[in-house]
Amino acid sequence: MNTDENLVLLIGCGEIGALMDINISEIQTHLKALTFLGFKKIDVFDHSFENISKAKTKYVFNHVEEINFELYDLVIIASATSSHFSYLKDAMSHHVKIILCEKPISLNVGELSILKSISQTSTSKVYINYIRQFIPEFQSLKEYFDLRKSLGDEINQITVTYTRGLINNCSHAFNLIQFYSEFNTLDQVLVSNITTELNNDPTISCSFILDEKIHTNVVGLGYSKYNYFEIIFYLSSSVVKLQDSGDDISIFEI
Repeated sequence: MNTDENLVLLIGCGEIGALMDINISEIQTHLKALTFLGFKKIDVFDHSFENISKAKTKYVFNHVEEINFELYDLVIIASATSSHFSYLKDAMSHHVKIILCEKPISLNVGELSILKSISQTSTSKVYINYIRQFIPEFQSLKEYFDLRKSLGDEINQITVTYTRGLINNCSHAFNLIQFYSEFNTLDQVLVSNITTELNNDPTISCSFILDEKIHTNVVGLGYSKYNYFEIIFYLSSSVVKLQDSGDDISIFEI
């Protein structure tokens, strides 16, 4: 994508959109990432003029009060969760070339079915912001799992430990499990504990079986004051650990 010519729209200028990292050197928001990558034509839409004003003190962009999806090559949806479906549906219907949407795209199964139907005819490439699978170290680990599978060393058990919400944190673990195991079915779900420290996002402990063979245990550490998740993949003759939210990857082989 040409950062000088392509027009970008950022929907949502709140914490994950622009404000979370406004006073630190790390890149944690979409607007800082776009600026760092050198995009010259950035439009930002947000109903909060306070958010826009704060972001204007740090970044150069054009504030728009109406959205015309036909103008944009890249659309980033970082608004409130309740609005993700509506914006994503409209962007896909207008065939925006690339769409990046924050998680979750919806909490409603019916809305997910509508998006799936639209995707059959839309030319848009849609990415949900589960960034780890695009990081080289995680892609290399995918190659490792594929190699072990070709040698008959398949995943037979998985353990996940996490804090702060099934959607907020544990969904990253589920995304990586899907990425590495490529499972098709999830059965025999047994929920053992539920806590609710986050609104509309319970921390759940449960167990289930993937593809009728991969036993998976999920331990939700409710009421914790720290942000954490860990995944352990048990293969026939090796163990893979993703610790420190995946920043520490260890492989143990026989």
